[in-house]
Amino acid sequence: MKQKLNFNYPLFQLITFNYLLLNRWLLNNKDLQISNYLEWIFPIAPMWFYLLVVNLLAIALFLIKKIKLSHNPIFYFAGFIVFQFFNIYDIDSVYFWETIPDSRTYVSLGLTVLECGRLSLSCTSEPFLIWPIGQPIISGFLHNYYYEIAKFIYTTIYAFAFLLIANLTYVRFKNTYHIGAIYFLILHNNFDTTSFIISEIPYIFFTAFGIQTLLKKKYQASLCLFLFSFLIRPIGFINFILFFFYIFKNKQNVLKYILVLSITLTSYMSFNYFVNGSYTIATTVSTNIQGDGYSSNLTLFEYTLGLFSQDNFGFVLNNIENLYGEGSRNCSFPVCFSYNPIFTQSGEKPILLNENSVIGRILSPILILIFHISSPLGIWVYIPLLFLFVLFSNDYLSKNLVLIYFLNMTLSVLTTEYGNRWWLILNIISVYLMTSLFSLFKSKRS
Repeated sequence: MKQKLNFNYPLFQLITFNYLLLNRWLLNNKDLQISNYLEWIFPIAPMWFYLLVVNLLAIALFLIKKIKLSHNPIFYFAGFIVFQFFNIYDIDSVYFWETIPDSRTYVSLGLTVLECGRLSLSCTSEPFLIWPIGQPIISGFLHNYYYEIAKFIYTTIYAFAFLLIANLTYVRFKNTYHIGAIYFLILHNNFDTTSFIISEIPYIFFTAFGIQTLLKKKYQASLCLFLFSFLIRPIGFINFILFFFYIFKNKQNVLKYILVLSITLTSYMSFNYFVNGSYTIATTVSTNIQGDGYSSNLTLFEYTLGLFSQDNFGFVLNNIENLYGEGSRNCSFPVCFSYNPIFTQSGEKPILLNENSVIGRILSPILILIFHISSPLGIWVYIPLLFLFVLFSNDYLSKNLVLIYFLNMTLSVLTTEYGNRWWLILNIISVYLMTSLFSLFKSKRS
């Protein structure tokens, strides 16, 4: 009788990690020709090569039914953490705090809040209420106590947000969740931007955590988490829409939660009035309309009237291109963690994966396909449109996440700032939607 090995191997998770390691090695060895095997295999080959051999052995053992596969999402989480920690280890913490002007402003506001409770650039200057108080407090606290490791903290909480959504997807769709998880882990900007997209990461974490508690019917906790997301980024009001959909669906006391939300927001606005002299949550909307809209210095009324004008239509299309257009996910930052197998910065074809080597001929088309998906290029630009088919599924969460996805995208392209930087929340939601889409197509075929 044939005996199985008492071992569950995380094949899909480690194949993805294998790709990430290969990607890093290719990026660090741009001038090497992979056909020179003696140069890079002996005496010590790179880690991706050893892992590839192990994965190929695991595939063989699985095909002859000697081992089983582990589908635990924790291995995806671990692979993301390990890969990203090595990526950002040598990056100066100043890069994290100073790369984007908003990062410096959040710190200044946070230090003032911690010192004298006012949301301003100093205790004696005028109030600065472009953003609510959430992110300034986070930035000020991390700057004071965790300056050097804040980049690792941000990477970790983003990874936890991914794990939360991956777990939800696994519970709902079982092993099919690998489709969404792998799609998430090949998207370049998940690695290139998490070291300095200061406010998006906490917003994403509280959003993912809030969704999880909402599905567990812990409504009070969910409302608190969505409130945190809103007080970090005002676009978080989208989460309240999701929350009240579930409240209505589960026949909860809607008025109770409306009252709690109203009292909380009114209290915060009163705080701003007495401490900062303005009865508001934040001036984000008016500031972005006046400075980042399709035309400068518009009032809210003027901006609303022109939303369907030709000027705004062209403006939105340009922002869509920046957000999710041809090659927009290809890294354009000074520090990047993604290898481009199609062209170098000078526009030439890379020589690393040349056609004179067996490994080059095998890997090159695979890496080019992955780059087209993750960048995205060609037909892969239209992946978000495919998520609309999920509206025909029977899964209530899928339908709601489609709404959350496209509301985030729509509001993101109405201003220049969001149109150029808003990606990561879409990536997180894609874990669930990509899996749901695949499951829907699979069920229609069967």
